Amino acid sequence: MRATEEWRDVKGWPLHAVSDLGRVRTYERKASSGRMVGGRLLQPDRGDDGRPYVTLKDGRRRRRAPVATLVLEAFDGPAPAGAGPLHRNGREWDNRRPNLRWGTPGKRPGELVSLADAHEDGMFGTLTLAAVRTARHRYGTFPEAVSARGTTSLYERAALAAWWAARPR
Repeated sequence: MRATEEWRDVKGWPLHAVSDLGRVRTYERKASSGRMVGGRLLQPDRGDDGRPYVTLKDGRRRRRAPVATLVLEAFDGPAPAGAGPLHRNGREWDNRRPNLRWGTPGKRPGELVSLADAHEDGMFGTLTLAAVRTARHRYGTFPEAVSARGTTSLYERAALAAWWAARPR
C-alpha cells in the first residue's frame, strides 16, 4: 500500500474531502457551541443498487452520493453527458482512483467481466469478453472444459467460469 493518500475537497461541500483510495471524510471544525466537531471518516452504506454511498451534511443540506462518483468528480472533473462511474475490475466496492473511469455501461468494446468471486485476492484480475468467448469456442461448455486435459491455464479456467456464470438461462 502507498505511504500517502491524496485528499481533495468534494465540490460544493466544503466540509468534506474524498481520497484517491475511495475514502470520504469530514474536516474538523468549530461548532456554534464552541466545541470541535467532525474530522472523521464517513462509513459508506450499501445503496439499493448495491454500490457504496455516503451522506454529506452541511448544516441543513444533505446529499446521499455514491462514493465512486465523488472520487471521479474530485479527481477527473464532472461526468460527460450520459456517463456514470465504471469500475475497471467490476468490484463496485473498490473505489480506488485507478479502478474508476467515466463511461456508459454495456456500450464499450471489450467490456470487462468481473472475477471478484473467482478469486478474492485478484489473482485473475479481469478478463475481456473476447477471452471468455475464445475459451467458450475452444471448449464448448464449462463441464467439458473442466474435464478437458488441455485446460491447464488458470486464466482459461477463470474465463470459462466467468462465461458460465454470465450465460443466459
